[in-house]
Amino acid sequence: MVLILDVKTVSFAAAPLQSDRRPVTKGQKDMIEVVRGKANRENLQTRRGTRSSGGGRAGLIVVLVASFPLSIAPSVSARPRGQLATSSTSLNFGSVLEGSSASQHGTLSNTGRGTVTIQQASISGAAFSISGLSLPLTLSPGASAGFTVFFTPNAAGSITGNVTFFSDAVNSPTTIALSGAGVAPSPQISLSPAAFNFGNIGVGSSASQMVTASNAGTATLTISQAAVTGTGFNLSGLTLPVSLPAGTSIAFTVTFAPQAAGTTSGSVTLTSDAPNSPTSIALSGTGVQPQLSVTPGSVSFGNVVDGTTNTQTIQLTNSGNANLTVSQAAVSGSGLTVSGLALPLALSPGQSANFNLAFSPASATSITGSVSLASNAPSSPMAIPLSGTGVAATFLLGANPTSLSYGNVNVAGNSSLTATLTNTGNSNVTVSSVTTTGTGFSSSGVSAGTTLAPNQSVTLNVAFAPAVAGSVTGSVSVASNATNSPTVLSLSGAGVQPQVSVVPTVVSFGNVVVGTTNTQTIQLTNSGTATL
Repeated sequence: MVLILDVKTVSFAAAPLQSDRRPVTKGQKDMIEVVRGKANRENLQTRRGTRSSGGGRAGLIVVLVASFPLSIAPSVSARPRGQLATSSTSLNFGSVLEGSSASQHGTLSNTGRGTVTIQQASISGAAFSISGLSLPLTLSPGASAGFTVFFTPNAAGSITGNVTFFSDAVNSPTTIALSGAGVAPSPQISLSPAAFNFGNIGVGSSASQMVTASNAGTATLTISQAAVTGTGFNLSGLTLPVSLPAGTSIAFTVTFAPQAAGTTSGSVTLTSDAPNSPTSIALSGTGVQPQLSVTPGSVSFGNVVDGTTNTQTIQLTNSGNANLTVSQAAVSGSGLTVSGLALPLALSPGQSANFNLAFSPASATSITGSVSLASNAPSSPMAIPLSGTGVAATFLLGANPTSLSYGNVNVAGNSSLTATLTNTGNSNVTVSSVTTTGTGFSSSGVSAGTTLAPNQSVTLNVAFAPAVAGSVTGSVSVASNATNSPTVLSLSGAGVQPQVSVVPTVVSFGNVVVGTTNTQTIQLTNSGTATL
């Protein structure tokens, strides 16, 4: 049977293979099946052509050739369809500890124009599971629903899978790729602090630092061994072996006790069953100590007159790198004393201080002694050797030269000479008077009250001014408290002057003719003692 339909009689539209069917009259063998405008491609063939209808209009002729029996729907209308979208096309759970669970949330959305009914959700891959969806679930256009995928590995290794949603959406089935890795439980050791500097610690003293060992892993940690390197570093408070459950910690003490000055480095190393074993912390510290330096290192007072005092200055310097404290000073030796040293004396590195040592002998004798300085320096106590000699007091005044000779000096003239007076004793000499004798002699430069310390000198000026011709002698006598007083200088000189003699003393020319000349010779003679 061939059925020719006008296009205005039957309408076709794309839609799912769901049909409205109306059977023909019983006994008919020829049927036409129209599935909402879409022919059954397995048993239908369509042919198209045109013909002129009664009104002369051109129309669409659809010729259906089919096997029997057939059914025909008098009219079919198309409906819109939905589309299922996911919030992510893949979910990666990363690394998850064996026996633990990780989850990720996803969203299903209907982005089409028709409703979507989700009939089934299937999941593949060991350790993956899904929850949060009650199926079947119908989503209106624009609606969404959430779900959760869980990853619970029970073994170490990478795992992949999928979650697939079956629906009546045009893009069904919809799939999300799943991946994750199971990791086995493992201890993890960490030390805090990771490094420590003790700074400056005095030699002979110590400093301590608390160190914490923590198990940051997921399994019990066993610490089996602890090793310490570096001179002066020690560990205490850790009994081995020790086990630490995951998330727990233990504290122990590291001590630095330097035995010598200088910087030291070392480490504490713990051996355990953690993958990052052995684990170490770096240690460092500096041993510091004061150092006492004395200038001069010994003192010799030389000869000191009995009853007098000789004082010497001593300088103390902290040449170390820690604070110095001088706590005590002890002096031994007759006549020796310390002054200017206030104890305890604190000196920072590089700082100096002075004090005085005095020797006051009571008798003529040699002495030895020392000053012993107690401090926190490694050289304590430090001894400073002392020596000196007490001598009896001597008062001596010497003159150089002991005589002055002026030779010839013109009368009414003047000549000056000098002599040096020196205290050759060991005690002060005080001049009480200066006496000059001899006509024409005088002295200056030294007078009563002049004091000379031992080895001190003074210049004595002596002048000769003769008033008459002739030889003159005299002296300068210097009286003092010297045992050889008076000190005498001998003086000598001669006053000289010229003397003219005329021969003849009278000249008579007698009679001399006018126009002629008479000459007489006169002789002048220096009969004096000085140049005429």
